[in-house]
Amino acid sequence: MVKSRFDLREVRNLGFNRTQAKIPHDLAVIQSRLSTNLYGISAIVSLSINELGDTMYLPIPFPNSLYEDYITSYFQHRYLYIIRHELIQLPRLAIDYTITFDTNSASYVSSIVKNRSFAELRPEVITAFNKMLNNHFNFDSIFYFIENIKLAIPIIQNIRKTLRDTPLKFWKLLDRNFRWNIICLEIFKGIDTRYYSNTQKFKFDDSFIQAARKSVDFAYNFYASYTNRHLIQEFLQYQRLLLFQLLEIYKIQFSTRKNAKNKLELFLSFVQNECPVFLGRETFLAYEYFKNRNNVSILNKINKSGDQTNLWEKVNNVAWDLTAIRNLERMFLARGQADYMIPFFLTFDKNLRDFIKSFPTKAVLIDRLSEGVGIVTIPSIEIKKYFEDEGCGVVFNTFSSEEKTRERFSKIRKKPNISPNQVKAKYKELKQLLEH
Repeated sequence: MVKSRFDLREVRNLGFNRTQAKIPHDLAVIQSRLSTNLYGISAIVSLSINELGDTMYLPIPFPNSLYEDYITSYFQHRYLYIIRHELIQLPRLAIDYTITFDTNSASYVSSIVKNRSFAELRPEVITAFNKMLNNHFNFDSIFYFIENIKLAIPIIQNIRKTLRDTPLKFWKLLDRNFRWNIICLEIFKGIDTRYYSNTQKFKFDDSFIQAARKSVDFAYNFYASYTNRHLIQEFLQYQRLLLFQLLEIYKIQFSTRKNAKNKLELFLSFVQNECPVFLGRETFLAYEYFKNRNNVSILNKINKSGDQTNLWEKVNNVAWDLTAIRNLERMFLARGQADYMIPFFLTFDKNLRDFIKSFPTKAVLIDRLSEGVGIVTIPSIEIKKYFEDEGCGVVFNTFSSEEKTRERFSKIRKKPNISPNQVKAKYKELKQLLEH
C-alpha cells in the first residue's frame, strides 16, 4: 500500500481535466495522458450526452427507473463514463446500483414487511418501491442508522460505564419502535425480487426470529462495538461540524440586514477564525440562502419570530439531513462483488432532494491502492468561478489565498474537531438572538 495520492499534482490535474470534459472524446484525450503513477485510480465522469464512440468510452446510463423525482442521483448527468488504465469491457463490467434512504422511507419499509403488501401507502410510495423491486436494485439502510445515531449514543455512554455492554443488553435498551424498524430493514434486505417480479407478491429469506437475531448483533456491532467506535465518532464529528456552521449561518442571517456578499464575508471570517474547515457545498448553500431564503428550502425552517421551543431539534435535524451527501460518497467504497457502486438516494422529502441536486457532482476519483482507500469528488460548480461571477471574487479569493489557507491548516492540526461546548455556546447565541 502507498500513502494517499490525492495530493499529487498529477492527480489534481486529472480531477481538473475531468471537470472540463464535455464529450467522450475529451475523456479519450485525458486517458492518453495518464502515467503509470495513476495505476489503481479510476474516475467516474457524468456527461449529458449518450454518444457511442470508442468502445472504451461507451456510456453506462442509469436504469430508467432510477430517473424519477423521488430517487436522486449523486451525479449531475444520467450518462456515466469510467476512465482507468486497464481496458474496460462493458459487457463484463458489474455495476451495483444501490439505493439508500432516509428515516421516513424506512418507515414505509416497516409497513411493507408488516402487511406483506403496499396497503396503507401513498400512490407515489407504491410506485417507487414497485419499480425498484421489479428492477432488482440493491438497498442499503446505512443512512437510516447514521441518521439515528442520536438514539443510540446515550445508551452507549451509559452501558460503557457499567462495563457490561453485551449485544442483548444494548438491544433491550433501544427504543421499541427503533428496534422494530431495524428488524424490518433486515427482513426487507432479504426480499426475493425475482419472486416479486413474477408474482407481485412478497417473499422474504429470513423469518422474523432469524432477522431479530441478526438485528441484535448488527445494532451492537454498528453502534457500540469497540471496532466500530471510530466510525461512529467520525460521523458525530462531521455532523457537529455541519451543525456548528449551520448555527453561524442562521446567526448571520438574522443578525444583520447586510447584503449577501457582506454576509458571505462574515461567514468566511467565521470559518477562518472559529471553524477552519472549508466546505464548498455548504458555503455555496449559505450564500444562496443569504441571497434569498426561499432559494434553499432545506434551511428555510427557522424564523426569528414565534416559539423557539423546538429550535435545537429543528437545527440538529437539518444538520443530520446535510450528512446525506457524505453517506452517498462513502458508498462508492462499499462495492461488494461489483466493479463499481453507483449510489442513489430515495426520499419523499422534496427539500432534501433539492439540496442534493443543488450542488451536483461531475466526477469522482477512486483510489483503491492507497492506504485507507478513498475518493475525491469533483463538483460541477467550480466554486471560485461561481463566486467571481456573483461579484464576490475579492472576498472569496482573499479567503482562499495561500496565506489564509496555511493558517487554517495550522489551526486544524492543533485542534481538528469542533467540541460539544463550542456548539452549545453557538446555539445559545442564536437562541438569544431569535428570542429578542
